[in-house]
Amino acid sequence: MVDDATAKKVATIYNTRGDKGERLTAKYAYSETKEQEVARRLVNGSEHLGQDNVEVLSNSVSASSHKLTAFNTISRAIETSWKGGPVTAADVEAQSSWLISAWDSLVRVRPEYGKLSTPARQTQRAETIASTAVVIYGLIGAMSAMYTDHVDPSAAVQGPRYRGWQRPVLMA
Repeated sequence: MVDDATAKKVATIYNTRGDKGERLTAKYAYSETKEQEVARRLVNGSEHLGQDNVEVLSNSVSASSHKLTAFNTISRAIETSWKGGPVTAADVEAQSSWLISAWDSLVRVRPEYGKLSTPARQTQRAETIASTAVVIYGLIGAMSAMYTDHVDPSAAVQGPRYRGWQRPVLMA
């Protein structure tokens, strides 16, 4: 009766207002804000994320899952921390492309933010806080600062001024 875009919009409205259905699935399928669209494009466009590494059917990720995080975590982090302020479709495209590049740079030095096997992800969860929501929010916040300061993500990994992605050296 309606085209795909309208059907997704109707499903989102139905699932996020009044009696709630599965809000996260609806939010992933149809972005109501430009920030949500940036998040969806980041997840779909990054070879390190995608539906096989980001949970899109639930607000949380099981401790036994191989997935990094839930889509809602990435989306909410962008909605609350991203200072890019996308206004136009061109802004959404440019900012999501920048974030994809930044995520690629991150994974080069911190592979735990990419795809891992189930045993490797379980070990990572047991030994670090890297995949917790607060860390994902922090990463998006750091990326936001880099974006607004016009810092090239690949330079941030190697440059002397921004060493935020490097693994800290622990002193005994």
